[in-house]
Amino acid sequence: PSSFPAPPPHAPRQRAALRRDARIAVVGAGPAGIHIAAELKKKGFANVTVLERTSRIAGKVLTLESNGAVHEMGACWLSTNYTNVRALIKEYAVDTKEKGAGKTGSRDIMSEHGRHDISAWMYDAVEKMNLPACVRDWIPDQLQVVPVVSALVRYCALHKKLVGKQPYTMPRAPSDKVLDEMTKPLMQFLKDHDLLSSMPFLAIAQTAQGYGFIDLVPTFYALYWLVPQLVNGYLAYKAHVGAPVPTLLTSGYEKIFQTIKSKMDLTVRYNVEITSITRPASSGDGPVRIAIKGAPQPEEYDFVVLAAPLPGLIDVLDMSPEEKEIIGAMKYYQICTHLIHCQDPFDAQSQSVVTFPTGLLSSGQGHVYSIRNSLKAVHDRNGPGPNGKYTFVTYQLLSAGNELTEADLKSTMLADQTAYWLTDMEVEHQAVHRYCYHFDQAGLQQRYPWRILNWQGARSTWYTGCSVAFESVNDVTSYNKMLVDNYLTVTK
Repeated sequence: PSSFPAPPPHAPRQRAALRRDARIAVVGAGPAGIHIAAELKKKGFANVTVLERTSRIAGKVLTLESNGAVHEMGACWLSTNYTNVRALIKEYAVDTKEKGAGKTGSRDIMSEHGRHDISAWMYDAVEKMNLPACVRDWIPDQLQVVPVVSALVRYCALHKKLVGKQPYTMPRAPSDKVLDEMTKPLMQFLKDHDLLSSMPFLAIAQTAQGYGFIDLVPTFYALYWLVPQLVNGYLAYKAHVGAPVPTLLTSGYEKIFQTIKSKMDLTVRYNVEITSITRPASSGDGPVRIAIKGAPQPEEYDFVVLAAPLPGLIDVLDMSPEEKEIIGAMKYYQICTHLIHCQDPFDAQSQSVVTFPTGLLSSGQGHVYSIRNSLKAVHDRNGPGPNGKYTFVTYQLLSAGNELTEADLKSTMLADQTAYWLTDMEVEHQAVHRYCYHFDQAGLQQRYPWRILNWQGARSTWYTGCSVAFESVNDVTSYNKMLVDNYLTVTK
C-alpha cells in the first residue's frame, strides 16, 4: 500500500501518583528490574526494594570468564539502534569498551555446500531466488548486492509508513489496517510487499538473535526489532561509510547492571520466593501485600513493579480476568547456549562467528544455528586458550511446544558440532531460558500489547520487562523510560 494512517501518540489511561517516600517493590532483578529501580531512585524515590528469586542479578544476561576470554551466554551484540544501552554505559561510566565488528566480528556461513563469507552467501541466495541457473553465471559479482540493498531500502520505507517516528521503541497502537499487516507471518509480509530479497539478511538479523523463525514470527516483532536505524547501519557499514556493526563489550553486558546496582546503591534481596502478591482494587485503596516463603507476615508496599516474566507470576499474582486472558496467551521461544571447550583440528573457527542456515529454519529448530569464537571476537586472538583447547559458545532455538530437555539440547549440540569439525568436546556451562515472550497472530489482533499499556498504574502496579516489551536490553530499557516519562506523577 502507498500510505497508512499515522499511528496515534502514546496516551496513558492513568498515571501512578506516588510520594517520594512511597515503599516500592520491584519483582525481578533482571535488566528491566535493575534499570527501573535505578530510574525510580533518580526520581527521588529512596525506598525501592528489588526482590530477586535467584542468587544473582541480570537475569538472562550472563557474562562468563573462561580460558582467557569473556564469553556472553545471553545478551551479546550492540547494534546501531542500541542508543539506550550506549547511554547507560556513558551515564554510569561503565568500565568497558565497544569492540568494533570488522575483522573481529566477521561471520561465515556453514552449509551443506561448504563454508562461505556471509555476504557472499546472502547475495548468492538472493540470486538463486530471482534468476534461473543459466543466467546467474553471467551476472557480475558486483551486481549481486543490488536486489538485497533495494529490498532493505524499501523495507525501511515501509517500516516508516507502518510504525512512524516515535520516541520509544514500543510501537504505538496501530490502525486496524496497519494491524492487519503486523499480524501476518513475516515471510508472508515479505512476499506481499516484494521484499523476499531481504530474507537472508532478516534470517540472520531476526532468527540468529533468538527472535523467532521468519516463516512463523508475526511481522510486528520484526518491525519492533528491525528498525531502519539497525538496517541502515548495516548498509552503511557494507558501503564502507559507516561504523562496524554489530559490536561487543570487552567487559560483557553483565558489567552494565552490576555497575548500575553499585553506583545507585540499589537494595536487592536474593533468593526470595514469593508465594502471593495481593493488590488493592484501585490505586491508593490500600497496600500491596507480598507474601514471602519463610516470612511470618506479608510485606506491605505502596506500589509494585512486576519486572519478572509475567507468565512466571501466574500462580502468585491476584490477576483480574483480563490479566489472566492476556498473560495466559503469552508465547515464548526456548533458547539454549553452551560454553564448550574442544579441539578444532582444522582451525575452522577462524572467524568470530559461524552460522548454520539449517538451524535458522523452523524445520531445523533445535539444531545449532550459530557458534561464536569469543577469543577472536572480543580479544582479537585465535587459537587454544590456557587449557590447551578452543572455547566457543553455541546457540540453539526452538518454538514453544517443541522444547527439548537440557540433556537432549546438549546431545543435539554435540552431535551437530561433531558432524562439522569439532572434537574432544566438554561442556562447561549450559544456559536454557524461555526467551522472547510474544503473542501470536490472534493475540495481536486482540491488541494485547497495547491493552497491557492500559493497565499501567492501575491497582498500584507497573508491568515491565521482556514479557511486555521486546526481549532486547535496548527495548526493555526504552519501555522503562516510557513508563517513567508518561505513566508517573511524583507528588509531595
